[in-house]
Amino acid sequence: MKPTASVFVVAGALGGCVSHTANDLIARATFDLNCPRQQLAWQNLDENNTVWGATGCGRRATYVYNAITGQWIMNASMGVAPPAPQSGPPEAGNQQGANP
Repeated sequence: MKPTASVFVVAGALGGCVSHTANDLIARATFDLNCPRQQLAWQNLDENNTVWGATGCGRRATYVYNAITGQWIMNASMGVAPPAPQSGPPEAGNQQGANP
């Protein structure tokens, strides 16, 4: 798959156009997997287009659409995500900005 095709693959399966729902799913996977959207590959995992798999940057996740809330929820992930950056002043347990 071409890297730039991810939006159109997901959007096409979700209704034929780039929808708010497809953009939400792509944004969520980009954040959760810490991977640029151009590097994500998509797989539809059910016939109703409500379960999608995203793979990229050595990680993968499964997302389920919650029709009640209108949100995509990650229900499984594999791979090692990098640690989240810490913020705030250097103090016990927060090494950002600390000098050795």
